[in-house]
Amino acid sequence: MAHQQTHTQGSSVSPLAMPPLAREQTSSSWWSDRIPGLRGVRMDLQEAAKPYMKLMYRWNASRLMDANYNKPISRETADIYSTYLLSEDVATGTKVEVLNSLAKKVKEEDNACDVVDSGVLPCVPELLDSGDAAVRVQTCVLLGKLAYEATLLNILGLNLCPRLVSLDDSEHIVVVRAAAYALSRVSRWPNGAQAVIDAKVLDYIATLLGPPEAQICEDACVDEEVVEGAAYALSRVSRWPNGAQAVIDAKVLDYIATLLGPPEAQICEDACVDENIGVVEGAVHALSQVSKWPGGAQAAVDAKVLDYIAELFQSQSALIFQWMCQLVGHLVSSESAAPAALATTPWTWLILCLHSESDLVRTNAAFALAQTSRHQDGVAALADTGILDDLDTLNQSLEPEFQVHASTVRKNLARHKEARGGPKESSAIASS
Repeated sequence: MAHQQTHTQGSSVSPLAMPPLAREQTSSSWWSDRIPGLRGVRMDLQEAAKPYMKLMYRWNASRLMDANYNKPISRETADIYSTYLLSEDVATGTKVEVLNSLAKKVKEEDNACDVVDSGVLPCVPELLDSGDAAVRVQTCVLLGKLAYEATLLNILGLNLCPRLVSLDDSEHIVVVRAAAYALSRVSRWPNGAQAVIDAKVLDYIATLLGPPEAQICEDACVDEEVVEGAAYALSRVSRWPNGAQAVIDAKVLDYIATLLGPPEAQICEDACVDENIGVVEGAVHALSQVSKWPGGAQAAVDAKVLDYIAELFQSQSALIFQWMCQLVGHLVSSESAAPAALATTPWTWLILCLHSESDLVRTNAAFALAQTSRHQDGVAALADTGILDDLDTLNQSLEPEFQVHASTVRKNLARHKEARGGPKESSAIASS
């Protein structure tokens, strides 16, 4: 159920809130307005005082943040913070500090609910239109931090996804990355993912990733953080069936495949590949998510993802191992994609991954091997590898999911041994 706003205006005002002007702003000062016989140029004391007002508000905001430094955020405190966000009399640097302080205080869902119930969220649309890049960045970061299941409907009600897509600022790449972060956080739930899709975010992501034919080095290295953020957002959208289908329909996988690195040779310098490890992790994660849905595995094969398997399994990143094992498992479990996936003999790498220090890598490797053992070609290849010795070595593994997959491999190997030499009735073995 969506979090319901309960914000009401209180009657008391904190002394740390931004004090309002004592009078309405006029074209001239209070003093000159009230001396009819005064001749000569009239001074606008209001304008003359503005630099000092900004200093006063900065000092006041600093007092507020210092007073609440070690305190959890509350709706009342967030209300006070919000008074600094839209006024022209508050310097942009002060607004950035206030937004940053708010974002740091949102550490869990209850914190996000308190901020969303305050006057902060209504400020977000105008802040996203700010002429200052740092304000736009911190607003995106705060919005991402506020995105929880309980607050999502409030956020979606402001129709912010199209605004985030419009933040395509080539002069301030960090703005684009922050927008991608906010979109990825919103898309963690089905209705958020649908809002992201409706805002044509996939077209936006394809633009960020660059053309699928070239541009593997220059722009990808320069805009690494942007591409990493785009790939991460794509992986979040792909967690849901509608999102994965939209990714397939938009043919974004062709763009994702270019992020994995050239299959034949290193077109980029090695340093570039090392620096882009986050980009590759995001790309593999996105592929592993898409491939688990109907049509996704075949789409990944069509995007030539299998050309990169050997190279990716030689990575130094545990996250890449984790998502690669999951990706292979999904490809092998697909009737249409399995022949192409098995042709790459992935079990060599999967067996090595069984000995990883990461529980998730081991479990995902066991999952992929269990799916491989369902196929006659796969189980026959596994029978010649001595995989049972590896499984026996890991028999004391504490992960229940690992044990389930290991049991499937053992059963299918036993059936294969019994049927060895007999006619092949099916290309796959039914496993229990």
